[in-house]
Amino acid sequence: MLHSYLWLTLIAGLLFISFLVALLIKRRPAVMAVDKAIEAWIIRPSPTVEMEHLHFMLGTWEVAETWGKGSWGNSFKGRSLFKGQLGPGGLSILTDVESVGPHGQYRSHIMSSWNPYLAVYQGCSVSNLDSGALFWTGKWEQGSLVFDGEIEVRGKKFAFRRVLSEISKEAYTSQEFVTESGEGMKLLVTGKAKRRNE
Repeated sequence: MLHSYLWLTLIAGLLFISFLVALLIKRRPAVMAVDKAIEAWIIRPSPTVEMEHLHFMLGTWEVAETWGKGSWGNSFKGRSLFKGQLGPGGLSILTDVESVGPHGQYRSHIMSSWNPYLAVYQGCSVSNLDSGALFWTGKWEQGSLVFDGEIEVRGKKFAFRRVLSEISKEAYTSQEFVTESGEGMKLLVTGKAKRRNE
C-alpha cells in the first residue's frame, strides 16, 4: 500500500510540473501601450529631395588628383577610386574610398546624409591615416556642393573645406582646402572625377 501512495505522489508531482510548464509556454508577454508622441518617432522617414541631389555620388568614380606643395615636397599626382551606394532606407550615401596620395595608400569610409531638422548635409569619415572620425556639414552654393569641418591631426587643429563643382552625370571637379588657426584657406588638392561605367 505504501508503494501505491509513492506512485500516486510521483504521478501527481509530474502532473503539477507539466501544468506549470504548459502555463509558462502559453503565457503571453504583456503588450505595452504606445504613446502616440513616441509612435511618431518610430515612423520611418522617406528620402528627401535634398538626398536625391546627392545621387550623382552613386556608382564608381575615378579621380585624378593634383596635390600642391606641402610637407611631402613638390606637387604630387595621386588617384582615388570612390564607390558610392545608398545607405539604409535611402537616407544616406555610403562611400568606400581607395587612394594613393603623397602619404601613400589609404582607405576611408564616408557617410553623407541630409538632416531636415538642421537643414544641412551632415557627413563623417574614418580612415587608416588617423584615429577618430572627421565630421562636417554641407550645403549647395551657386551650383557647387560645399562641405566645411574641422580636424585635429597629431595635436594640431585644421579647418577644411571640400568643394564639388562642375557636377554632371559623368564628371565633377573637387577641391580641398585646409587652414591652420589664424591662417587663410590654402588649396591642398584638386581632383578631376570621371564616372566608371560598369
